[in-house]
Amino acid sequence: MQTKHLDDISILRVFCILVVVFFHCYGMMYAEAHFPETISEYKKLYFIPVQCVFINIAMPMFVFISGYLFEFLLQKGKYPTWGNLLQKKGIRILLPYFVFGLFFMATTRNWKPFILLNGGYWHLWFLPMLFWCFILGYAIYKMQLRLWAKLVLVIITFIFSLIPKFIPTWLGLHNITVWFYWFYLGMLIYKYRDSLYSYVRKYKLSLPLLLSSISIIVFLPVEYGDNTWFGNLAVTICIISISYLMNNADWSKHKFTSKIDKFSSYSFGIYIWHNWVAMMLISKTSQNIFGLPTLVTNHVILFPLCFSLITLAISWVLSWGMMKTKIGRFLIG
Repeated sequence: MQTKHLDDISILRVFCILVVVFFHCYGMMYAEAHFPETISEYKKLYFIPVQCVFINIAMPMFVFISGYLFEFLLQKGKYPTWGNLLQKKGIRILLPYFVFGLFFMATTRNWKPFILLNGGYWHLWFLPMLFWCFILGYAIYKMQLRLWAKLVLVIITFIFSLIPKFIPTWLGLHNITVWFYWFYLGMLIYKYRDSLYSYVRKYKLSLPLLLSSISIIVFLPVEYGDNTWFGNLAVTICIISISYLMNNADWSKHKFTSKIDKFSSYSFGIYIWHNWVAMMLISKTSQNIFGLPTLVTNHVILFPLCFSLITLAISWVLSWGMMKTKIGRFLIG
């Protein structure tokens, strides 16, 4: 049962990292800083699916997975004390945040180190946000709340996910109000998954819920970051339905599962590297050497696809190479 659980998580994590890489790469196609001549064409083709559909599922699911696994590990006895949690999460999350943040600043001529202490830098904002989710999630776990209190709390966090950020930006703390709902949802779903999944199975709700939620996400698109109650509710139902379907599949029978599981182990490194790699690939120097503006203009389908795949491949190679060293494993292992 444990292997099956981890297979589910590995597959979902791979889906999330693929969407995030493609989201940033395709998003660069209609960003004024890179190819201003073709913004309108690329925006017309890709804005809705890239900016309003897939990413609105993948990013909440990324945070959901973190909460889901956190509850799993807590029940296994990991993180017995506050000191243990702070030490492990500080090394695992905050250390890479500062190391790679400073490296990216130095290599892109954007040396503003104090930004790292005030809200986050580039895509790395995700790391301190996740750190605070672990802290708050652990505090709630230690309180041993009753079920009714947990349900009230999940409703409160859902409401917070809809309102503008209002707490201090120190080390990205302000992001927790928007994202903690998905983390806490993951913790609750893992803890009560047997009861919840048996109910879904009994009334055969998985496919109807999944199709209805995806219909809302697709036909009432909301731009990433502009949260609405119906959008967040639809994504919640979508994630629960997907987690149920994944949990009920026997992935051990499939040969590709082990390969996906191995690729999933590099997802943290891929996340860290991909945005920097993409920026290097379409820098002014690269544009001049490889004639990228012409390729962007003449190949509106093929170019962003190849650009995303190359970014993914290089990010994986960098992660794989780092994992071969002690320092690399320490930072992203």
